Amino acid sequence: EPFCGQFVVFPKTHYQMYDDISRLGRKNFVTLYNNPRPALETEPLQLMAEPGDVVFAHPLLPHRAGPNHSANIRYAVFFRVHRPG
Repeated sequence: EPFCGQFVVFPKTHYQMYDDISRLGRKNFVTLYNNPRPALETEPLQLMAEPGDVVFAHPLLPHRAGPNHSANIRYAVFFRVHRPG
């Protein structure tokens, strides 16, 4: 059911993030995207997952928690996988 605290992503915007990091450098990118964040080029998409589902996402993909209008708490666990070095 929508608006129950789903994981929300902005499809294909990891390309925009990559281009901005390449153009600005990592430090300037972080400053730009935190004060305030610019508009993204796509509409947010709520992922309609069921308990036990797993979502894999690109590390540069902008995401957020969606609004939760239900009476239930929505729990999520995040793992960040990276290679050494």
